[in-house]
Amino acid sequence: MEKRGVSLCIFLFLLIFMGANPISSQSNNQLPKISNQVLNNLNQEDQVEIIISLNITNKSILEEINESFNVTSISQTKPSLTLIVDKEDLSKLNNLSYVKKIIKEPEFRTSLQDSVNIINASKTWKLRQDNLNLTGLGQTICIIDSGVNYSHSDFGSCTTSQLLSGNCEKVIGGYAFYNPKNSSNPNDIMGDSDHGTHVAGIIAADGTIKGIAPEAKLVILKACGPTSSCDSQALLDSLNWCVNNASVFNISVISISIGTTAVYTDYCDSEWTDLTDAINSAVAKNISVVVAASNDGSSTSIALPACIRNSTPVGSTTELDAISNFSNRNWLVKLFAPGSEINSTILSGGYGSLSGTSMATPHVSGAIALLKQYLQLTSRTNTTKQIETIFFNTGKLFSEGSNNFSRINVYNAIISQDNQNPNITLISPNNSILTSDSNQTFRCNATDLSLKNVTFYLWNSTSLYNQTSYNISGSSYNLEINLTNLPEENYKWNCLGVDENSNYIFYNTNYTLTLGGVLTALSYPINSTYTNISRNNFSCNSSSPTSYNLVNVTFYLWNSTSLVYNETKIITGQTNSSSFNYSFTQEENYKWNCLSENNNSNVAFSSTNYSIVYDSTPSNITLISPSASYSDTTSSKSFDFQFNVSDTNLISNCSLIISGDSNYINFNLTINKSLTNVFSKTLSSGSYNWYVNCLDLSGNSANSETRTIILTTPEITTSSGGGGGGGGTVALPKVITNSQMQQGYTEQLTQSSKLTFQISSQSHTITTTKISGNNLEIIIRSDPINLTLFVGQEIKLSINSSDYYNLYLKLNSILNNKANLTIKEINERIIVNATEGMVEDNESNQEVSETPEITKDVTKNDYIIYLIILFVIFLLIVYYIIRQFRINKQKNIRRINLSDLKK
Repeated sequence: MEKRGVSLCIFLFLLIFMGANPISSQSNNQLPKISNQVLNNLNQEDQVEIIISLNITNKSILEEINESFNVTSISQTKPSLTLIVDKEDLSKLNNLSYVKKIIKEPEFRTSLQDSVNIINASKTWKLRQDNLNLTGLGQTICIIDSGVNYSHSDFGSCTTSQLLSGNCEKVIGGYAFYNPKNSSNPNDIMGDSDHGTHVAGIIAADGTIKGIAPEAKLVILKACGPTSSCDSQALLDSLNWCVNNASVFNISVISISIGTTAVYTDYCDSEWTDLTDAINSAVAKNISVVVAASNDGSSTSIALPACIRNSTPVGSTTELDAISNFSNRNWLVKLFAPGSEINSTILSGGYGSLSGTSMATPHVSGAIALLKQYLQLTSRTNTTKQIETIFFNTGKLFSEGSNNFSRINVYNAIISQDNQNPNITLISPNNSILTSDSNQTFRCNATDLSLKNVTFYLWNSTSLYNQTSYNISGSSYNLEINLTNLPEENYKWNCLGVDENSNYIFYNTNYTLTLGGVLTALSYPINSTYTNISRNNFSCNSSSPTSYNLVNVTFYLWNSTSLVYNETKIITGQTNSSSFNYSFTQEENYKWNCLSENNNSNVAFSSTNYSIVYDSTPSNITLISPSASYSDTTSSKSFDFQFNVSDTNLISNCSLIISGDSNYINFNLTINKSLTNVFSKTLSSGSYNWYVNCLDLSGNSANSETRTIILTTPEITTSSGGGGGGGGTVALPKVITNSQMQQGYTEQLTQSSKLTFQISSQSHTITTTKISGNNLEIIIRSDPINLTLFVGQEIKLSINSSDYYNLYLKLNSILNNKANLTIKEINERIIVNATEGMVEDNESNQEVSETPEITKDVTKNDYIIYLIILFVIFLLIVYYIIRQFRINKQKNIRRINLSDLKK
């Protein structure tokens, strides 16, 4: 009997043990929350380090997990934690409803300058845009690494107090998420190893050595410790910190010289969703995330997070542009940079040489900062992938197998984006010069990002007389050319500038030079004149060298087909100003000029005919809407005042004129010959006359017909209820504007108060139904929502949306039967359901601001019941064994007593 009982006990313990360890008896398909890597590690080891993602953020839940499990790290920006667990802990976590995902904690490590010339950074610094050299000025790089010695002389010898006060030249901020955790103290972002300081020097050192972008600023995020160990939560939090503070520090690049021991042959986004989300958030803000490919020497795989699609992975090359023997790479990697034996700053304050894709990565980060500075100065923005493509297409291309790579060349990358023509200035001789000196010196100036050629051109009256070209370099060039014994002639001259990206341009106007001849200039009216006056005065100026005198000047006027008028006047001297009068009889477009002559038979027109348009006909205006004699019963109404205007020439502007309110006068609009146009305005109740006035370029004014609008305020009354008594006027609802809703609006409510507001262009009304004690009852319409609020209670509602809370209410106080209510429009994603601390109302999706209790799912409750039943059975068996044991013992005692009696 004892043996049978002992066997039964052993069987029962085994059964309970198996029930208490369900993880080992379930397939991976039965545990969708848990990654296969976690389960496989637990089959080989007693404990495993994991990351759990939660679908709810609540302080009490985090505290309970921290007390119940071996938590090693808690994310500051995401609902996730890092824990060390065994099989039993994993089973408990799997059964918690608020645990969304369980994955293996990756093992991160740091991956370890004679190189600024190799990628042409030093040549880039000489490029100038808007009088600024391209050195990274105005750009900030966020470095996620092991901290930085911000007091290094190449970083401006910044002190702790200077960093705290924001007065450091180079390092302008930072945060430590590792060793120690969660600290903005400057002492805590100080480096733990050479690695982070070395990376920072490659990017932006500006002292004894110079980094790729020496005038860029740095923000330091500490995610690694002194032994090349890094924390995944610290890396995730650092990424999110950089994104969230991008506008504060003007962050344009995030540089990560960190990788895992685990490598991937393809994108790894689906496996590392939190890191993927963080990188995607950075890219969405147009922040490039540059990541080291790792240092295992593999030609088919790269490490996390370089394998995330929206990152920019970087491989390493030697001084001879060969792939470094330690560099990982595969088809995901497009960009390479020097990474072998790079000399840079180190923690002690000196300099040292390190190798690795960790050193190649900051080369690319600094290069991107230089390119982004140029794009910003030229008012352009490229996406992170476009920038990656630019560097690939302009670098030194090479291949390995079927994979194509590019060692970056930042100078070529920036030149390829130069879409601006050079700036050309003609200096001397001045324009429209008349001289008898046949020896002339011509000067012009050209400026550009990077010039390639400047060419001088001189034409006489029939052909090109001289063309001289200069191949040059740099951002500025002064051309000077001497020409002697020029024949007496009318000349034109100009300069052509060409830059390295083949953008080219002449100065916008050829300058003229007259040797020994006559010069004519038109003075009035100016070119391209419009007029509605028939009689006009025309003036021109004539000049001749000192050796000859003027004899006459002739005025010419043409219409679109022929010469309509000419007049000649006798003049003398070397200079003369002459006037001519002409009266237009036909509305038309005309051209005019003057021809001057001297006693050497030199004659010359002005180099350009001037134009004048005679137009005396006003525009034609037709009103379309509102209709004539429009009336409506409303307190206010928005109108689209639509009209058509046409003219034989250009229209200068049109104005809407509304009587009774000067605020609606002179809304001008420059338009072309024919256009249907609309003025949108809101009118309150009243009587209005309105019309449209238009003015053309010739000064002709036209008015449309006049129409009327009458708006009458409706009378709002209520009838008395039940039986007879008098009626009364009902107050209109209080209207809350959209700007008040966005800023938050507070109102004192009494019984039957009404507030009207809009959310997503739909109108809604809050009506007070009851105020009593410390609670307020209201109805929200359009779809009725009945609510009771207590003093101090806050609530979020989803109005017309299943994904977002868009209305916030708070009952601040109730005094003298008046409720003080705050109302605000919000836009907050709904991320939890009823089982995760939310109370879901079928009508309103209302969130209760109370701390939710941690709930267990049905599977765990069943399991607990199962254990209780087994335990009861166990107690019954134990009771049975003890009872049998006592019975047998009593029988043995009786046998002994009987034997004694026999003796």
